[in-house]
Amino acid sequence: MRKLLFFSVTSISVIFILFNSSIVEKVSSRFNKTIYDIKINNIENLQEDYILSNLRIKKGDSFWTFNSRKLKNDLKEIKEVENFFFNLNSTGLLEISIEERKPHMVWIKSDRLYYLDENGNILNFSKYSFSNLTEIRGSVEKKKIKRI
Repeated sequence: MRKLLFFSVTSISVIFILFNSSIVEKVSSRFNKTIYDIKINNIENLQEDYILSNLRIKKGDSFWTFNSRKLKNDLKEIKEVENFFFNLNSTGLLEISIEERKPHMVWIKSDRLYYLDENGNILNFSKYSFSNLTEIRGSVEKKKIKRI
């Protein structure tokens, strides 16, 4: 009797698993979910590659190990970023909206333009869409730039 009961339960389990393999695939695909894309929104003067290279999170990283605190810290470290907002949706798309820091002046040195923030830090802008900024020419100390 026990053998018949064991055989019946085993047979039913095997049949159930074979017919419901799609359930197993769905469950395993949820655990293997990755961040399939990272989109950067609202950038005018920064390169997307520059921002992505400063983040520890990359395309293909596990959805489940996403750490919002690390992403916040990484974005705060980028001196060209004033403010940000991000959202990781359930499909694995990470969207980051950025508010860029506005430069306060232009430093012209050796025929090159450097955009400076209010603390005299050089902003790494690749495109330049600024006008009516104060111009400084030649060599200037950072302390003097802060006073200006």
